[in-house]
Amino acid sequence: MVMQTSSEHPGTGPNDALEIRFVMLVRALPQVRQVLLETAAEAPRIWTVIEAEPFDRSQREPVYAAELEALEAFPDVDADFRLVNVSEYGASQADAILPDDADVLWRR
Repeated sequence: MVMQTSSEHPGTGPNDALEIRFVMLVRALPQVRQVLLETAAEAPRIWTVIEAEPFDRSQREPVYAAELEALEAFPDVDADFRLVNVSEYGASQADAILPDDADVLWRR
């Protein structure tokens, strides 16, 4: 379980520090399967993919808490977070929702 970065995303700026902090927080959560980074015009978009009982808020709350903690640690960094529970969509539909051009920050 290592953090992966692409050559386009070398991990050196303030956004990278937020992303690293977020991954360090969520990788210990058993429901988290992967964290993706999508480059968006307004702010980087961080996608967290979980596998949990459909619509179970208790499985989402720790991810939301990690998002908040990462944002509070880096208040000058803009980031947009998305959470997808593959159990609510099925694997093929979840793949259609996730961005094709995202970098994998971490995968279980």
